[in-house]
Amino acid sequence: MALTNAPDFTDGILTAARLQQLADAINQRTPLAGLKTSNQNVGPSNDVLQNVTEVAVAVEANAVYAFCLYLQYSSNSTADIKIGWSVPAGTTGDYGFSAFNTAGTWTVGRATFVSTAGFDGANTYASLEGSFTTSSTAGSVQFQAAQNTSTAVTTNVEAGTLLIAYRIA
Repeated sequence: MALTNAPDFTDGILTAARLQQLADAINQRTPLAGLKTSNQNVGPSNDVLQNVTEVAVAVEANAVYAFCLYLQYSSNSTADIKIGWSVPAGTTGDYGFSAFNTAGTWTVGRATFVSTAGFDGANTYASLEGSFTTSSTAGSVQFQAAQNTSTAVTTNVEAGTLLIAYRIA
């Protein structure tokens, strides 16, 4: 579905159809956000990705989005943290990230929605930015996390982690 264009009101006539068209245009351009309001333990001894509650956005079918994720987490340098995504069928996309890698070195990299990325547990922030395109299936773009190496320590995705997505086409 293409983005709805705002109606033309130059003739000064306000109709129900034009109001609906205006409401659709506004709704389609409103940023989507998923904000983590409390810490979530994605460990201990768990290296299987799990949904990070609250950090998801509902997306439309056949649409293009730009997004950013500000990830705050805590762990240790043995467990580290890995991230991934659950997306509607047919969704494609990639993103760049700035974070400390699992060796504790600041790095800039690129990943896709079908791969995972690992970050250093002793450093507690990562920034991801990219885009994705949905296919004919609407649904949720859900952020996921786990320990990169299974260890009996707490690995938290912390309150304040934020996912924002903007529909661009």
